[in-house]
Amino acid sequence: MADTFKLSVLTPKAEVFSGVVSTVSVSGEVGEFGVLPGHYAYITSVKPGPLEIVEASGTTRYEVGDGFAQVAADKVSIVVSSCEAGGAASDD
Repeated sequence: MADTFKLSVLTPKAEVFSGVVSTVSVSGEVGEFGVLPGHYAYITSVKPGPLEIVEASGTTRYEVGDGFAQVAADKVSIVVSSCEAGGAASDD
């Protein structure tokens, strides 16, 4: 099993993020959820709140609006109404 997956974060105006990541977490209908490589496939709603992306180069945080996430074993697509930088990247 791979230790990374492809992530796309889209708004109606732009693709905010596209890259290879090791994990992503975001707020959903029943609370925050995280996705790791090889996750089972599902589609869920996204609620306004933090979005955290972990790459080899560090962690990036955004604040997102309502939307949905489509999760597959090797790709995650997050489509939200808005996405703003929510903090500086770190070397976690």
